[in-house]
Amino acid sequence: MATLDGNHVALHQTLGNQIAVLPDGALVNVFTQIDVASTGAVTSSLRAIQSHDHGATWAASVKIADLLAIGAEDPQTHTGIRDGSDLAAVASDASGTLYVTWQDARFFSGQRDGIALSHSADGGTTWSAPVQINTVPGTQAFTPAVRVRGDGTIAVIYYDFRNDTSNPNTLKWSMPCGAARLLYAPGDEIPRFAAATR
Repeated sequence: MATLDGNHVALHQTLGNQIAVLPDGALVNVFTQIDVASTGAVTSSLRAIQSHDHGATWAASVKIADLLAIGAEDPQTHTGIRDGSDLAAVASDASGTLYVTWQDARFFSGQRDGIALSHSADGGTTWSAPVQINTVPGTQAFTPAVRVRGDGTIAVIYYDFRNDTSNPNTLKWSMPCGAARLLYAPGDEIPRFAAATR
């Protein structure tokens, strides 16, 4: 979409739209919004919109967080790899709490990407501040996915380079090359998510 900004055109684009269906039937679309200002400056943010009438109408978008990913690179060659740096993953639990995870460099002063997670306990109207969840912060982490089991256990899986080697006789992408993190199970204390209710 293009909008007129004075005598210049500003461009807006969305991608990675993922819809979560909440227990009350509400739809929440989580997406990346890319904005190109008339000056050429590019910004990206994760946003959510809600529909309470099966998608006939949608509320105004709400910003989840700025998207500050820089993209992952091969640790040996420093060549960029294809990753999910522009995309988020979303899941909801039986109570309707939403969880969004994405790759982001905010935790490392823009030097490398880690995995961020935010949640919303009110159907996507407000969101918690992003927290870092990758377990080996000294290496790049990228392309996360999130799921919630029926019992409320939340899991995030992602790739990282913790087992990378410069030996050309090994597979760089051997399985398992990523990491899984169970964030919490029902009844666990949730120190990182003080606002979460179960």
